[in-house]
Amino acid sequence: MTMAAVSHPTDELFAIEGMADLTVPVGFFVSITQQRLVRMAGMFAELDDAAPTPKLLRQLLRVYLRDPDLNLLIWSQSDTAYLTVNGHKADDTTLAAGKTAVEVSGRDGGRLAKLIVDQSSARDHTLLAAATVMSRLALENALLSRRLLTADYPARQQLAADLHDGVQNKLCGLLIALSTATQAANEATRASLDQVSQRVDGALRELRALVHSVYPPELSKLGLLDAVRETARRLDLLADIEIPPDGLPPDVSKTLYFVICEALTNVHRHAHATSAMVAVTCDGDMIKAVISDDGVGGADPGGAGLAGLRDRVQARDGVLHIDSRPGCGTQLTARIPCA
Repeated sequence: MTMAAVSHPTDELFAIEGMADLTVPVGFFVSITQQRLVRMAGMFAELDDAAPTPKLLRQLLRVYLRDPDLNLLIWSQSDTAYLTVNGHKADDTTLAAGKTAVEVSGRDGGRLAKLIVDQSSARDHTLLAAATVMSRLALENALLSRRLLTADYPARQQLAADLHDGVQNKLCGLLIALSTATQAANEATRASLDQVSQRVDGALRELRALVHSVYPPELSKLGLLDAVRETARRLDLLADIEIPPDGLPPDVSKTLYFVICEALTNVHRHAHATSAMVAVTCDGDMIKAVISDDGVGGADPGGAGLAGLRDRVQARDGVLHIDSRPGCGTQLTARIPCA
């Protein structure tokens, strides 16, 4: 059984479904309605607080629809298929057998996801409509975040170059002039010039950090392989790095660079590892990056750092898998489409 898409269910959320049997006590009917409203309010409160990933969104829906087997399938435009919350292709027809499938459509009518619920959940049209709205809001917000993360890479690269060649070079020139002036100044003036130099140096460091976050200059100068090697060298980390010659789209290279560098930094800070391995391979229209170490393992996949990595990968319509059993090291596997 398949229900039609719920695109504009606002009115349904606060309407009482059907006609009440006149023999049902009014107090009982009001009580049931209040329970529905409380559950609906709970759903939206959790959504507002959690900014959920697809996996967490599925869990929220299972709890508030009281359907432990509820499935949430995410539409992937690049795969032209539904994916599970873990990023694997799903057979939605088989999963929906004997259940009810509800399409979740965006405001523009495009596919976002599909909810697969049992028959008892499907009978409560009001809560199901609320769950559909909740899913749409969460998934559209996630899509917006991805677009912001990946927006206009050429413009970012140009901005980074302008900052480097303009303000950054002027600040460097000012530091040199201050150093020369300090050498020729008397003791009282020298102290004041030292303070100014320290402030200029701090501003220069902040600017360099900004330029790096906008578009890392070493990536454009050295290419992905040598830029990752330079990161491992700075971290004093023994790493076996295998990356094919550049030729990837700039946005994909930038995503891989940040994911790999963040992963190596985590190895350096937390893993207590003796070595690490980075391997980037091309598989058709997909790029696969594996970063592993021989450390203590036990990384929290829901932690802020790894959540940030997952956001970067998902922003490119990719999937990040984390295997970090205690005592067995950590392996991050990112798959990103490059077509």
